[in-house]
Amino acid sequence: MIRRKFVIAMIVATAIFTVFSISANSAFAEEILMEAVVSDVKTLIDKNGEPYARAIIKLEKELNGVPYSVERPLNAFGDMTNKLAAVSPGEKVRVVAEKLMYNNREYYTLLAFPE
Repeated sequence: MIRRKFVIAMIVATAIFTVFSISANSAFAEEILMEAVVSDVKTLIDKNGEPYARAIIKLEKELNGVPYSVERPLNAFGDMTNKLAAVSPGEKVRVVAEKLMYNNREYYTLLAFPE
């Protein structure tokens, strides 16, 4: 009897943990409009044999009044691949992107080049 209650409690706890984990991961995605300088652009092939583009962008940030810059990846898939691949290193771009986190590092997925 005690063993059965323990098993049921573990199943319920696992289900609750799974639901919160899934909802927490989706909460980190945020769409933003940003301007950045492109440091490097490459066209690559993904694991499914589809082309995608990856640019390294330089972002200007500020923390407690101290300005600094960081480089982050900007990935483009599907229709956006050729548009990002056409950008030259050193060029300043204005993009709508989805900001995501992976291993506590931010990266971006290109959604659009606004007019």
